[in-house]
Amino acid sequence: GALFAFKGLLGLYPGKYTAQPYYMMVQQYNNIESRDLWEYKLALTSEEVDRLAMHAWEMGGAEFPYYFLSKNCSYQLMPALEAVLRRDIYPSSPPITAPLDTLQAVTASPGLIAGVRYRPSHSTVMRSRRSLLSPDERRAAEALMLGATEEGDRLLAALPPERQALALDSAQDYVLYKEGYSPDVPERVRSLERTILTRRAKLDS
Repeated sequence: GALFAFKGLLGLYPGKYTAQPYYMMVQQYNNIESRDLWEYKLALTSEEVDRLAMHAWEMGGAEFPYYFLSKNCSYQLMPALEAVLRRDIYPSSPPITAPLDTLQAVTASPGLIAGVRYRPSHSTVMRSRRSLLSPDERRAAEALMLGATEEGDRLLAALPPERQALALDSAQDYVLYKEGYSPDVPERVRSLERTILTRRAKLDS
């Protein structure tokens, strides 16, 4: 840990540009790492989008020293955008650059932001759904997500269908949160998901 921080502060890690499908990055940050996301849609023309794609291709093999506090991912977005827009939107080489600094520079550029969208993380959605459950519904969800099927079914039977659906959704949320987004989901987890989803599919809610 200390060596990792030391090397990052001194720029001893190589920084690189990579192109990843957007949905994969959303999956990683939003679901696997449970980060809430705010998307800022840029009002780029088709010509500017083409320039951005060409710039990303051009920079594909480039490397630069990566500094945790200054020349980081947040900072490196600015030269790319400036190359596309053909105007300055960020002061050069600030001593410290945080994601908020980059965001403020972009939002301060007239006409650059076309819209903002909030994407709650899976854990945020899970907590929100769980807060809607009564104590009995919470016990039903906990039984199912722990694999206590008979106990879960008994508790579900006492609930109306729409509340059963909410308890089952909450149980499924927890299973996904713990292990369901892993690329190598063990059969134990798949079996648990099947149990929950089979019961959920029988409900109309």
